[in-house]
Amino acid sequence: MKNSFENKKIEDVRVESAENVNKKYEKHLENGFRPIMACVGTPDQFKVSTPKEEYFDEGEKDYEINYYEKHERLVFDDFKNPEESSYVISPVDQYNKYSVNFANCTGVIGIGYDKNLGKNISFMSHEDPDYFLKKRKNTNLLLKDLGETLSELRDRSENGSIDAIIFGGNFFHKKDSIEDYKEYQKNYIESIKLLAREIEDILGFEPIVIIGPKTTYGLDNVYFDNKNRRLFISRPEVGDATTESFLPSELEEHIKKL
Repeated sequence: MKNSFENKKIEDVRVESAENVNKKYEKHLENGFRPIMACVGTPDQFKVSTPKEEYFDEGEKDYEINYYEKHERLVFDDFKNPEESSYVISPVDQYNKYSVNFANCTGVIGIGYDKNLGKNISFMSHEDPDYFLKKRKNTNLLLKDLGETLSELRDRSENGSIDAIIFGGNFFHKKDSIEDYKEYQKNYIESIKLLAREIEDILGFEPIVIIGPKTTYGLDNVYFDNKNRRLFISRPEVGDATTESFLPSELEEHIKKL
C-alpha cells in the first residue's frame, strides 16, 4: 500500500494505539481481533489519482459496490439489489471493497475471521434512506437482505472476531438554505437507528457509527482494506464533529454538536 497522503493532516478514527482506542467501541472483540479503523481526509489530503492502488496492497483482489450499476448486472454478480436506486449489498468474501459517491446514502461494513478460510471476510453496503424508509415494503426488503448477510457473516466467523460499522449520510441545517433540510435530518436519524438495530439483533453488539454525517453538499468515497481492517474515507470537509465516532445510543446527543 502506498502512503503518499499527508498523515499529519488526516484524521485517524479509533486510532490504533491501545491507549487511544475507546474500549466501549470494541468490547465485543476477543482473542486479539482488532476493530475496524478509519482514516478520514479530503481528496486533496489523500492526493489520490488512482484510488484503488493508493489504498490496497498490490496484487490483492478488489471490487466496487456500485450503487449506480444496472440491476441486472448487480444480480448477475451476486449483489443483493431489489431494483435500481435502492441499495446494494456485496457478497461476504475475503476481498477488498470500495464504493464511491455516497451523497445522502449510508453504508455498513461487517467483518469477521472465517473459521474455514483462516482469513478475514467482509461485506459492504450502499443504501439510500429515501428508498428504504419511504415504504414498509422497501424497509422489509432491506432488513431481509441485510439480515441474511449479517447472519452469514456471523455463522462463518470465529467467536469474538466480528466487527461492524455504519457511515455516510447527510444532516443539513436551515442555515444552509436547503429546502428539505428537516427531511434529510429525519432520514439520517431513522436510518442509523434502523441499521443499528438490525446489526445488534443479529450480531449481538451495538455497532459504531465510525464517522458522522456530512452537513454540507458533497460526496463520500470509501475504500476498505479487508486484510488489515482499515477503512479510508475521502470527503469534502473534515476536522469537526462530523468526523467523530459515536454509538447509535449516543445519536441524540451527538447531533446537537453538528
